[in-house]
Amino acid sequence: MDVNRHVKWPYWPVEVQVRESTEVEKGDLIFLDEVNNLRNNGSSTANHSAYPFSKLSGASGTLANNQYLAAYHFLGVAMEGSYGPSGSEAGVTQNIAVATTGHFSFPLKSPKSFKVASVVMPSGSGVTLFDQKVMMWESGSTYPLGYVTEGRTRGVSVTLLLRTGPCGHGRRIS
Repeated sequence: MDVNRHVKWPYWPVEVQVRESTEVEKGDLIFLDEVNNLRNNGSSTANHSAYPFSKLSGASGTLANNQYLAAYHFLGVAMEGSYGPSGSEAGVTQNIAVATTGHFSFPLKSPKSFKVASVVMPSGSGVTLFDQKVMMWESGSTYPLGYVTEGRTRGVSVTLLLRTGPCGHGRRIS
């Protein structure tokens, strides 16, 4: 899809590794695999690499758990793509820039009315998260990726100020 989702303000990128078997598109929401069991249905070893949200699959296998994990390990938005084995030599990792702050625009899972400072959270279907689609806060959940910067009535997309997880705050990845 390769969509430039950056709207305004500096985006302070970090450079992070993407494993050769992983495809990342420009505009993907990215998590950092910094603890064991974030991928492969809870049976992975942390490798401190970047992955799009759709690769996140914790052991509990619920959408709510994956939303929590995505928000907690949210690194930012991919500013460039990495296209796996066909785009690189086998066994070679690539580095990409991931924005950790700034204003970004994403489509919503379904149209919704929202106000400034409303919470934007990961969206998915079944237990799989979307790489480039978000949803507005739902009662009982607190999985923020960012906050709305302008209100709309029945909006189909939202502009948000990123709120990266603990891995995105003040940490430089190389």
